[in-house]
Amino acid sequence: MKVDRMMAALGFVSPDDPEKLVASYSGGWKMRIGLGKVLLQEPHVLLLDEPSNHLDVDSVEWLEEYLRSLPIPMVIVSHDREFIDRVCNSVVEIERGETVKYTGNYTSFLKQKRERLAAWQAAYERQMKHIEDQRAFINRFKNNAARAAQVKSRERALEKFMTSETFVQAAARERENATFSLPACTAFRA
Repeated sequence: MKVDRMMAALGFVSPDDPEKLVASYSGGWKMRIGLGKVLLQEPHVLLLDEPSNHLDVDSVEWLEEYLRSLPIPMVIVSHDREFIDRVCNSVVEIERGETVKYTGNYTSFLKQKRERLAAWQAAYERQMKHIEDQRAFINRFKNNAARAAQVKSRERALEKFMTSETFVQAAARERENATFSLPACTAFRA
């Protein structure tokens, strides 16, 4: 019964569909079969690459509702921003080798990221102003014997600050591509 509901939801409505060989279907329909097979396995985590491709509107709506009902983590790669907006309730971005988690859908992620980058840029600019002020003081008084102790103290403080964990790096201007690979999946065949 569960298989019948899954088939109907994915667009297999002809009475002959359950009897047809998988090889007789087109690539898009084979993808639907594979998606249904994965969803029927009740996985603990889902890795989905363009899951809404080759699905009609009704099937996409069903898939969105189905995925929202699952209490499991998912990694979804999709160019369909509306699909991601309707399915995702958090976004994890990999940036500069670290993960950053955002709560909310894709639109919320974009807003939060803009705000985060603006705050980061403001902190960076404040920090650079502080460094500039310290360097100006050091340069101005480096040959003044009466201020030698102050100059030396500020030089040490500045060096310590610039190597500390609180030092704010410049916000990334260009997107860097991340590359990773997953082992081949041998347990699944559509």
